[in-house]
Amino acid sequence: MQVHIRRIGNSQGIILPRPLLQQAGIENEIDLEVIDGAIVLRPMKADPRADWDQLFQKAIEDGHKPEKDLFEAMSNDFDQTEWQW
Repeated sequence: MQVHIRRIGNSQGIILPRPLLQQAGIENEIDLEVIDGAIVLRPMKADPRADWDQLFQKAIEDGHKPEKDLFEAMSNDFDQTEWQW
């Protein structure tokens, strides 16, 4: 499908036909990025962090584990003297 780039204020844009958006599952917002010189539009996930559990589990299965508690060296005087557990 060939479309023309139009001027929209100081920017440029295209008009996407509704059937094309429906076919891609795009409603109100998109995730937009450039991959290998191509502009890629994807439907926005309702919760961008929804699959983090599966991604963390896969990373652990692939051998990626934190070496230690990353917050261990970040304590301060308040943590040591004033905070009560």
